[in-house]
Amino acid sequence: MRKRYFAFFMSFVIAACFSFLTACSAPSREESAVTEIPAADTQTDAVSPTCEAPAGITAAPTDAPKEQERKLLTGSFLQEWLCMNWTYERWCAELEAMKELGMDTLILQSVYDMNFDQGGGNAQDWEACRSTDRYGLYPSEIKELEGSGLPSVNNGDALEYALRAAKESGMKVFIGLLADNRWWNYGWGIPKLPAGKTDPAAESYFAAWCEYNGRLNAQMAGEIWSRYGAEYGDQIAGWYYYNEIWNMDVGCAQTDDKVYAKCIGNNINLLLDAINAVCPEKPLMLSPFYNPALSSAEQYRAFWSDIFSFADFRPGDIFAPQDCVGAKNVPIEDLAEWIGCLKEAAETEEGMRFWVNNENFNEDLTPADVSRFTAQIEATEPYAETHIMFSWNHYYNPLNDSSTAAYNDALKEYLSR
Repeated sequence: MRKRYFAFFMSFVIAACFSFLTACSAPSREESAVTEIPAADTQTDAVSPTCEAPAGITAAPTDAPKEQERKLLTGSFLQEWLCMNWTYERWCAELEAMKELGMDTLILQSVYDMNFDQGGGNAQDWEACRSTDRYGLYPSEIKELEGSGLPSVNNGDALEYALRAAKESGMKVFIGLLADNRWWNYGWGIPKLPAGKTDPAAESYFAAWCEYNGRLNAQMAGEIWSRYGAEYGDQIAGWYYYNEIWNMDVGCAQTDDKVYAKCIGNNINLLLDAINAVCPEKPLMLSPFYNPALSSAEQYRAFWSDIFSFADFRPGDIFAPQDCVGAKNVPIEDLAEWIGCLKEAAETEEGMRFWVNNENFNEDLTPADVSRFTAQIEATEPYAETHIMFSWNHYYNPLNDSSTAAYNDALKEYLSR
């Protein structure tokens, strides 16, 4: 997505574009569209049996909308740094351009970003990490978000612009909550314990951070629904789970006594509890990724089966894995194995919807050829109820960069066939 893990050079891009975002009033971006996960100390070399690919396109689950024709491409991710100072007219133009391609859904990756340093050498001690910047798309009253940089438009409320434009255009918005870069300090080896503690699943730094992060995300979901639900409840499609889970080494090797699965499950459940309290009909979407160097596809399937056993997902929640062709240069011919295994894992969760998040960028963060992107869609279509992408808004969007118009036109032609 992913979207994703923003390369460090984007700090400089954003600093140039948004020079006012400094100190507490705004961030110097530490991430780009793809943040590279550091190389693992060890990797799994064992080859596990591959997962079976289904024959033909899988029918939409019973909880999926049946009154509408199946969409090939439903939506795209948008990162908050790009849109936080858009005017209302600019938001309307963005959503109308997406509609022209047949999309009906925007996924805001996060509405608050919190960045921290490395905690004086022990980055897993999350409370020792000092805040370097934070910013958001709406004025929150939550204590932990105080002092954040806010948009220069609409009295600091870009999220209201997004939802108002969605109402005007007939689009829907998934709202991602908190981006906290301390998430990336974990996932390598057994989580560290504070002195005198012995239970990694309950007492590790990671377990404590998951509890803190889950509760803060839960507060945000409640606050956002209270603030916008009455006016824009129909435009809020659901919620996006920001913490991007990957094939964590010891979790996939099954040498952590399911510590990662338990902690992640608890983190997800705290958010689900809040959603159930205010808008239980709204789904939670998550979009994990994978690095083929860290495990086999089958090991990753088993890791996700463990997570599903601890997380209390509901029928209608959405599992939308990244295809990782852009961020990890995964060969298209390998997608059937990886996406097939992840679909098998999702099928262990009753009513879980399965989408695929296809990446339309290259490893150097340039737009991917549309022919490659459409090949990714076709390779994963047998598994997916529908597709989302990371990201039309960032890589094929002529409203941001007129030089990408040819990409947009080629995609539009493909989708109109």
